[in-house]
Amino acid sequence: MPASSVPVLLVDGHNVIFAWQDLRQTHQRSPSQARQEFCRLLTTYQDVSGTRVVVVFDSGPSSSNPEPEPEAPGVQVLYAPAQGSADAVLARLASRYAGQYAITVASDDLAVQHSVAAADGCWISTAALRCQVENAIGDFRRKWTR
Repeated sequence: MPASSVPVLLVDGHNVIFAWQDLRQTHQRSPSQARQEFCRLLTTYQDVSGTRVVVVFDSGPSSSNPEPEPEAPGVQVLYAPAQGSADAVLARLASRYAGQYAITVASDDLAVQHSVAAADGCWISTAALRCQVENAIGDFRRKWTR
């Protein structure tokens, strides 16, 4: 049982972007815009759900590719080191914090899912994440527009 009841959602950023058709199409035109839109959506989800969201991307801006990092107040954005992967970062975070927080990882990557399960965390698919985000935002809008 986690020490904190605060739910934490760790998100495999590029895995989700490539799984969601609208974000994948945006990514083809502008990778930074796709990351920005995704982080804005997750910020809204975090605000309406009370779930702490951490997004992990495979690599960050470099001197050869100086794309700006997404600006998402409240949503923590992490980048894997140049020689690492988001998968490894997600596995480490899940392993380190599963005993302290109610951890859920969103990824379709089987290796990530197995790592999270081994750390006693939960995982959801990218499709389930989309439903969860859309339902939470929709419920909030319905509640406040009556």
